[in-house]
Amino acid sequence: MKTKLIIVLSLLLSLTANSQTWNVYGYDALSTECTAYSHITIFKDTLWSGSSKLDGTTLSGVYAPIQLFTCDLSKSDPNGNLWLVGSIYKDTWTHGDVYTIYKFDGTKWYDYSTPKSFAYSACSSIAFQSDGKIWFTTANNGVYMYNGTTWQQYKSSVFAGANSMKIDNNGNKWFATSAGLVKYDGSNWTVFNTSNSGLKFNTVNDLAIDKSGNMWLATGSPNETGDATTGRIAKFDGTNWTYYNPFNDDMGSNFVYTIAVDPNGKIWAGTYSGLTVFDGAKWTNYTDSHTNSTDNLQAFSIAFDSHGNKWFGTACGILEFNDLTASISSPHSQNEINIWPNPANSYVNIDLSGQNGNNEISVLDSKGSLVLKKTVSSNNVQLNISNFQQGLYFIDVNTGSNRAIKKLVKYN
Repeated sequence: MKTKLIIVLSLLLSLTANSQTWNVYGYDALSTECTAYSHITIFKDTLWSGSSKLDGTTLSGVYAPIQLFTCDLSKSDPNGNLWLVGSIYKDTWTHGDVYTIYKFDGTKWYDYSTPKSFAYSACSSIAFQSDGKIWFTTANNGVYMYNGTTWQQYKSSVFAGANSMKIDNNGNKWFATSAGLVKYDGSNWTVFNTSNSGLKFNTVNDLAIDKSGNMWLATGSPNETGDATTGRIAKFDGTNWTYYNPFNDDMGSNFVYTIAVDPNGKIWAGTYSGLTVFDGAKWTNYTDSHTNSTDNLQAFSIAFDSHGNKWFGTACGILEFNDLTASISSPHSQNEINIWPNPANSYVNIDLSGQNGNNEISVLDSKGSLVLKKTVSSNNVQLNISNFQQGLYFIDVNTGSNRAIKKLVKYN
């Protein structure tokens, strides 16, 4: 047995190095048909795109009171509801003349009739305010706010519409627009552009706010070229502008579609050249496709689930990235989760002392494939692993508020 243990343990590092997995959904490899997914969101820990959700490995439409065509935007709010925006399908083969908005709580659908001025050629993003107000941006007709009872439109001489919107901790509204970065403090509109600030590109496609309050911008368009040294990813701390060029684009042709901050504070960006991630010290680029099409790495939108998986709505399907190595080194609960024996042959015990409520336990193999999943309420759990093949596994414990991933070696 000792020899077997040494062999299994010697495989640990090589298996861990291969613990990054990539999966593509919504792409037909046989006919090489690509469908672009501009908007994705995580609702009840399941990937949604518009009114379709990922069921296993299949994207399928969900029954709704309406059928959405144009826009097909959806986003999950902090209270566990899904909001959908799209063009109403009338009783003809044409789109409706206005947008419609529905809320889905997982069981029921609620209709929120929009003003007729909510222009047909519009919807671009949704943002949720801490007091329950919801903001819906349009591409060229300003932004609409719903306070639970009435609608209000906001539009000004310096703000006609937005590509994306975020709300900071002070309640300021920030808009990524085709004419720069726009801030609305409830009374005043402030524009940051190439003529009055350190912003190098007027086209801002997306924005994100990190835990320190820094603004991260996805900038540039195919028409804005020629600045090879600046880079298209910008950080704005309210005073200073910092630019990043992770792909070392010497032609100045790369531009950024989308940007997001993951739960561990890393910055993810989808660019014309591919995906990149910033850990605070260095950028890691993904330029060679791990999938069937290089377009899988051109991400238009980004979402994160509670298991640490990264999801990307791309030019060719929906891409899932699971980096178990990064998850293992990430912070977890102060109440340490103990697993023994390790290595193990038949059974493994998990001590969840200090954790409250239902805990979800998932076991994944070295390739990231799920081999066991269960929800438990006991503080002491025993898993039967006698049927597992010899090798390295990852035990993922999700308590709802905390998450820990432990390595487990199974021997025969």
